[in-house]
Amino acid sequence: MSHLDKNLILSEIMIDKNSPEPFHLQLYKTLKRIIIKHRLEAGYALPSERQLSNTFELNRNTVHRAYQTLQDEGFVSSRPGSRGLFISEDAKSLYQPSFPCIGILLTCSFSDFISKGNKLGMNYLSGVIDRANELNHSTMIVNLPHLSTSKEKVLEWRNDLISRLCGIIYFGDRGIENDFAFESLVTYKNLPQVFVSAHSKHTNVSSVVADVRSGGMAAAELLRENGHRKIGMILPALGIERDWGFINISHERQHVMKKCLESCGIQVKPECITRECNDLTAITQQLDLILDSNDAPSAFWCQNDFTALCALDYFKARNIKIPEDISLFGFDDIEEAAQSNPPLTSIRTGTYTIGRNAIDLVIDLLENGRPGESRTIKVPTSLSCRQSISKVKHELMEV
Repeated sequence: MSHLDKNLILSEIMIDKNSPEPFHLQLYKTLKRIIIKHRLEAGYALPSERQLSNTFELNRNTVHRAYQTLQDEGFVSSRPGSRGLFISEDAKSLYQPSFPCIGILLTCSFSDFISKGNKLGMNYLSGVIDRANELNHSTMIVNLPHLSTSKEKVLEWRNDLISRLCGIIYFGDRGIENDFAFESLVTYKNLPQVFVSAHSKHTNVSSVVADVRSGGMAAAELLRENGHRKIGMILPALGIERDWGFINISHERQHVMKKCLESCGIQVKPECITRECNDLTAITQQLDLILDSNDAPSAFWCQNDFTALCALDYFKARNIKIPEDISLFGFDDIEEAAQSNPPLTSIRTGTYTIGRNAIDLVIDLLENGRPGESRTIKVPTSLSCRQSISKVKHELMEV
C-alpha cells in the first residue's frame, strides 16, 4: 500500500522489553512481518532510524542492525541522493510465502455448498483446487467469524489470516449487509481477492465470470435458422437484486440473453416471461396462461437447467411434444440435461475452467499486479446442441 500512514506502521511494531530475544531481532521480525503483510510497494520510504529509536527508546545501533538485516535479505535498499531506506525493487518477489496458500471462502457448510450447486459448485471448486495443485499452491477453506464476534477480534482474525495467504477466492457471502467480518476482509487491498461468478462494489476485487453472450448468440442464431421469431422465458426466483456484498451475476443472465435474441430478430415480449418458477405448480399456473393465448411463443429459454427440466415435465403433462410443438433450451449444461427425454439443448458455462482461471488470476495479481488492482476475466460459454430445438411448424413461421 503505497500511501500507508507511517504512524500505522509504528502502531503495529511490538517490542517486548522483557523478552530474552535481542531487541534488534524483535524489530527486524516485526518490520519484516509488516512489510509482507501490507505488501509495500517498491520505493515506499520506511521510518527513519532516529524515529524508531526515539519512539521505542532503542539504541540507534539496535535499529541499524534490524534495518541492515532487512537490507541483506533484499527487502529494503538505499537510494542515491536520498536519506533513509526504501522498499526495494526485489521485495515483491519475497512477499509470497515459502509454502504459498490460497484461501477459499465458503459461507456455508461444505455439504450445503455442494448440494446448493448440485455439482456446479463442485465443478468450480475442483477447478480451483486442481489448478492450485498444478502450480504447487496449497488451498484452505476460510470460515468467517461468528456474527457476534467483536470488531477487535475480527480484525485480529483477519490480520492473522492474511499473513498466511497469498490470495482469497470467494464463493459467496452470508447474505447480510454490513457484515463486518466479510467487509474487513474483502476491502483489504494488499491481498488479491477474486469473486467467482460475481462482482463486487469494491474496486480492489477481481472477478471471473461466464461470458453469457458467446453462448447466447450461438443459441439465438440456431433459433433464427430454425424459423423462431418469438420466444418466452421461464425464470426461477433469483432473490433480490442487490449492489453490496457478493453480487451474483445470475440477474445479468436474462438481460444478456434477451439482447442476444433481439439482435437476431427474435422477440421476447414481457407477457411471455414467467417469474418465480421454482416448482411445477408455479410453472403450470403461468405457462397455462401463455400457451392458451393467441400469441404463444414457439420456444422457451430457461434461466437454468433445473427450471428447464421442470418445464419439460409440464409439457409432457400437457401432451405438448418437445421439440415438435415447442422448442426448449436451458443454461448451465448439467449432466441431467443430456440425459433427459429429449436431451436438452443448453448453454455450457465452463464452471471448471472458471475455477482454474480464478487461481491464475490470484497468482498473476500477486506477482504482477499493483496493490488494490482489480481485473475481470470472462470465460466464453458455448452451446451444447441436442434434440430439444427444431424448426418451427410451417403454420407458425413468418411468411
